[in-house]
Amino acid sequence: NNGSEGSFEYVTNGNNTTRTTLIKNQLIKAYKGSVDSDIINKDKMEYRHILDANYHVDIKNAIISLCRDIRKDCFFWCDTGFRNSPEDALDWRKNSFNIYTTYAGIYTQDLTYYDAYTGKDIRVTVPYILASKIPTIASSYGLQYPIAGTKRGLIDGFKTLCWTPNESYKKRLYGKKINYIEQDTRRTKIGSQLTADDT
Repeated sequence: NNGSEGSFEYVTNGNNTTRTTLIKNQLIKAYKGSVDSDIINKDKMEYRHILDANYHVDIKNAIISLCRDIRKDCFFWCDTGFRNSPEDALDWRKNSFNIYTTYAGIYTQDLTYYDAYTGKDIRVTVPYILASKIPTIASSYGLQYPIAGTKRGLIDGFKTLCWTPNESYKKRLYGKKINYIEQDTRRTKIGSQLTADDT
């Protein structure tokens, strides 16, 4: 009560650019091991998955470096952020995140869910859904099974999906190693589970 968030203090009716930048820089430091060096120590911190939360591309790059270059034992479930169209997602991949690695999977699109606690509609990217699907699939089937398709990739409970790619865009997204959600009259599902590897 009546506490302070220090440097991360939210400014009511003001410009929060400084706050956003400070948070971004602190997250980059954290994923580089500068805040707590245990994050890069495999013996002290055992984790296999890092899920994106619509992070800035600089934070995504720090996570890629942690997974691919430092630890080499964990996987980054990356999102493309909020994109207006499949073309926008492809442009983002080409111009902002042109990284290819087996240590990450890239997911596009976002969904809107109603939050009963706040009474608000909240937009979330695919890693939000994966946060519950990964442990469920792992405990029921094993991690070797893909979290995609009509058996393990079904999505429900959302209000809207931002956009659905047509067949032409599905091929282009697949070619750029971007996983997508597809929708028909009966169901909505994660359509693929590719890593961001280009081989």
